[in-house]
Amino acid sequence: MRLEDLKKIFSDLKPPKILIELLGFVNVHSKNDWFSDGFEFYFDEKKQMLKTYSEENDFLNSLIEFAQADGTGSTYAF
Repeated sequence: MRLEDLKKIFSDLKPPKILIELLGFVNVHSKNDWFSDGFEFYFDEKKQMLKTYSEENDFLNSLIEFAQADGTGSTYAF
């Protein structure tokens, strides 16, 4: 993932500094978007995983997913 992609995820909001720094670390030290078995930068524009919980716009717009945890469907979000 590139910084521009991270900014796209957060739309009109500024991504947290710690995520920008983590992305920089991942981009320097990994060939992928992940650096551990439990964290991979990921962006799902269609919010498919969140829609498994609710398709209400208020719910979908209240969370910003930025990474997936593992193959179980868990995600990281603000």
